[in-house]
Amino acid sequence: MPILDCSPPYSYRPTFSSSGSPLLKSKAPSFFEHRSRLLAGGTFFRSNLIISSIEVQGLICNDISVESSRVSNGAGSYTYTISVNFQGNPVESYIVTQNELASPPCSNNPIDTIRNNINLNSNYISMPARSTDAFDIGGTDDECWSTFAEISMSGGSGGPSDGATIATIRTGPERTVFILSSTEDANGYSSDPPAERKVQQWDGVTWITYTPNADCHPV
Repeated sequence: MPILDCSPPYSYRPTFSSSGSPLLKSKAPSFFEHRSRLLAGGTFFRSNLIISSIEVQGLICNDISVESSRVSNGAGSYTYTISVNFQGNPVESYIVTQNELASPPCSNNPIDTIRNNINLNSNYISMPARSTDAFDIGGTDDECWSTFAEISMSGGSGGPSDGATIATIRTGPERTVFILSSTEDANGYSSDPPAERKVQQWDGVTWITYTPNADCHPV
């Protein structure tokens, strides 16, 4: 029988010391994965973070923020700019005009226009039709779009991303591993993650798929 080397193909190795204490047994923690969300401007936003053509859920989705500013065009007409930021940097913007009168409050509600533009073009956020997302129960759009200062989206969760928390995961001397218990489906409800994402390992930079014995090779 050949001798197999099953070490990870990356250079990262966790700091690990063996112990006979039952309190320090190796165990892979479990995490629930969620998108981030925001109620602002009279409507509802949800993260739609696309990295390498794949939608990503998790804590990183909380790094998305949105703001809405406006300038007057005169005669009750205003141009609004919806700015999307990621990790402190501007990444997208959308422009729409709204006519604001005394009665009704605005003669053209542009929220549907904003929704269509964002859903067609954004790699960071989406605007699901109201009440179709599990976290937008009974939601309806306001009559008019409105301004708001920059607000970070919230509620994103998943595997840890900070080094201090990652270092506390105790799964052995070679790999830091966690189990993804659930993710979100298209409507925000919890669902089973695909097999290739069920167990993940930290390569020192990001979480990647872990498949037992996939790295084994003869030496």
